Amino acid sequence: MTLRVDVGHRPSGFTLIEVLIALAVASIVFLGGLKLVQTVSQSLFESRDRNLAMLCADNALVLVRLQVQRQGVSERRDTCRQGSRVFNVQTRVLVTPHSNFRRIEARVYRADTPDDDFSLAYRVGFLPLGF
Repeated sequence: MTLRVDVGHRPSGFTLIEVLIALAVASIVFLGGLKLVQTVSQSLFESRDRNLAMLCADNALVLVRLQVQRQGVSERRDTCRQGSRVFNVQTRVLVTPHSNFRRIEARVYRADTPDDDFSLAYRVGFLPLGF
């Protein structure tokens, strides 16, 4: 009996290096998908916070308009709770070139951050006087 060796015949299946390369490519694809999901969810949370902050700004403008005694130039800081979130609201009543109107500005900031440089919402309204 003679032992026959086929030099030109390649065994079927994958080599270890091919499997490792395929796993590396698949892991890169999965990491990219994970980063995409993280970015989308972060964007949704920021959008929710901006919408809630806009409600606080609208409420601040309405509060100034509903005051019985029309006030002059002023500034006040309040907190506003919308759902589970708490915001800081800065409301300013300013003079306009026309003496029968006041300008109302409302800026809303996150309550959990000490930095007041970045506002989540900014609304401007006008208040008629003497009508």
